[in-house]
Order: sequence, then C-alpha cells, then structure tokens
Amino acid sequence: FEAPLSVSSVTPSNGPVQGGTAVAVRGGRFRNESSDLLRCRFGDQDTPAAFRSASLIGCQAPPLRSVDEVQT
Repeated sequence: FEAPLSVSSVTPSNGPVQGGTAVAVRGGRFRNESSDLLRCRFGDQDTPAAFRSASLIGCQAPPLRSVDEVQT
C-alpha cells in the first residue's frame, strides 16, 4: 500500500489571462516522475510540471482560452 499524495496549497491563486504565471503546488509525497507523467491541470488544460522536491511541484499557467458560452 502506498499512501496517496496530498496538495496543501496552490499559489498564486490568480494571474493574467495571457498565462505565463509560475505556479507552486505544495503538498506531500510527490515523486520525481518522468516529464511525460508529471502535469498540472488548469480547467481542461494540462501543462508540463517540474518536480522540485517531495513537497513542491512547479508549473506555468497557460493562457485563458476564449469562452464561447457563459453558464449561469
């Protein structure tokens, strides 16, 4: 049995719509996987992530996609 990873914070909580914001994902039990497996998800967009330590992963926010329909 392997304990699941945990996420304790994601910072910053916002950034420009053009993307490019460096994002830090803090938590525990992160593993240094191959670059193809380590990803961050922003909505329905996946981006590559970089292993920094067992408690930190870094990634870059993608540009915000255009919104075709606003749901209320």
